[in-house]
Amino acid sequence: MLNTVYYVGLSLFISLTLAVVNAYAFTKMEWKLRNIVWSLIMLSLFLPGINILVPQYTLMRALDLTNSLNGLVLLASLPLGAFELLLLGSFMRSLPKELEESAFIDGATIFQVVRKIIVPLAMPGLVTIGIFKFVALYNDFLGPFILLSDPDKYTVSVNMYAANAMMEYKSDWVTLLAGLVITVIPTIIVYMLFQRKIIEGATLGGVKG
Repeated sequence: MLNTVYYVGLSLFISLTLAVVNAYAFTKMEWKLRNIVWSLIMLSLFLPGINILVPQYTLMRALDLTNSLNGLVLLASLPLGAFELLLLGSFMRSLPKELEESAFIDGATIFQVVRKIIVPLAMPGLVTIGIFKFVALYNDFLGPFILLSDPDKYTVSVNMYAANAMMEYKSDWVTLLAGLVITVIPTIIVYMLFQRKIIEGATLGGVKG
């Protein structure tokens, strides 16, 4: 569980930070080749994630980051999904440009504008992305299963798979079912606390007028 908390917490922080920076760059800034890069990112929606599994493992092995929680964090947080950009970008497009212009006139830097104006106003979208990302990271099995070989570094999902595999040699259903209940509890708690935010964030960004 501690491995999972470290993996999910750090990956979530890095990925959300990158999502804010990239969404602002694509929706609020003008630069060459922006539309081309955006189109390439949108094309990634048609590519199954399993296609990049082998290149990712090859890269992690070349960087000597296999069997490492830090390598797992980098692998999970650095690739930015098109879903995050679409959802967060829709919030940022709806924000009045006059807010940024007045901040720049008052001497604010671009980082201050993002931190003090953009992030607070786009918080519903950020919370929604964070919840979906948390569930995806917490339930992630394939990445940790392939990269991690040390049982002491296993995440919850991989550890439950290993416990299930041990059932071929011994019948310890009580421990296995107790582990399943413990594994499900964090996801249920997060959903119960933020279910209203999920619905609000998923619908608010698409409303105009």
